[in-house]
Amino acid sequence: MDADLEAVQKYARIAMDEHGPVAEVNLKEAGPVEVLFADGFRDTLIDQLRFGYPGTGSDLFGFWLRCNGFKVTSDDVYQMKPGMVLTRPREVVDQEFRAFQKHKREAKEREEEERRREEEENRRIEESERRRRIMEERGNRRVCLMCGQRLGFMNRLLGRDIHSDCPSFKESVAPRAGPEAANNDRKAGGTAAAMVLFLFNSDNPPADAETSYGTFSETRLLKHLFGTWKQDTGQNIDKTELKACHGDLFETHPLGENACTLRKLGKMMRDDTLDASRLRPEFDGAVRKGKSVGFIPWVVGLFPAPDSVVRSVHDALKAELPEFYLGVVTLPTSCQFEATASHLALPQTMRIRKGQLVGDWQGKAP
Repeated sequence: MDADLEAVQKYARIAMDEHGPVAEVNLKEAGPVEVLFADGFRDTLIDQLRFGYPGTGSDLFGFWLRCNGFKVTSDDVYQMKPGMVLTRPREVVDQEFRAFQKHKREAKEREEEERRREEEENRRIEESERRRRIMEERGNRRVCLMCGQRLGFMNRLLGRDIHSDCPSFKESVAPRAGPEAANNDRKAGGTAAAMVLFLFNSDNPPADAETSYGTFSETRLLKHLFGTWKQDTGQNIDKTELKACHGDLFETHPLGENACTLRKLGKMMRDDTLDASRLRPEFDGAVRKGKSVGFIPWVVGLFPAPDSVVRSVHDALKAELPEFYLGVVTLPTSCQFEATASHLALPQTMRIRKGQLVGDWQGKAP
């Protein structure tokens, strides 16, 4: 019996936590007992709760009534008849309902405050990780960890990695290019080497792809990059060095808005700070308008990439992988690789150096 009473108490508590106090109980002539809550919600009781006779069902029903504030005894329940309506004093129900509403508001406020704290902590962690990646990349280039500028001979000689007048971290970002700068790049024919982003549909790799979408896309990209470089630039690829980055672009993310990198790309497109004319139109339209694309795009970034090479690689990928390849976007030459990769949360631990892949490439060079 104790287990049954505990179950009935839990049953009553769940309903009260959701709808507030019970205002009325209708012992209908036919059908289950109907309950009216203070918020206007109506429900029916489980069949195990009975009335009108001495027994376990009546004892459980009496216990449920007392849990909900009704002043009844077991004898009262034994004598109840179908058609009766049990009510509680209106002023008592109203007082309890106001307390219930206040409790719900306070619980919601606590939940919202906890959510804000969690988002702030996630943003703090993400910002800390972003700065760590930037400083690590600066360290690899042997420039000042704080500002990203050259250290100078004496600082390097003394083993310093920070300028004496750089007490705090500074973004080494050139002023963000607006529409005028982007248009100037296009008017010039886009011949200058710039950072480019090749995009792929992670949900739609070819049926014969035997590797992950990241490995498959990078292997095909590198095949065409290495194959066209000398033809388009007049020199071997081992005479130059390319920086690279790769990763997924997210529409939504547990870490919050700041980690939704596909939305960031969409804002860059809306601000006209990049050339997206080689993107697949339906993908371009959805990202630009902030609509869902239904999958997580995979992106590979390269810098500096001559436009003639980009054009050839784009045409080859478009012909070979019409469903998998989404296109390429070109950033203005004033945009910095390091800052853009950090903005889109793309790891920068990749290089093409002397014709060899260095770092965390997933694909293979031909």
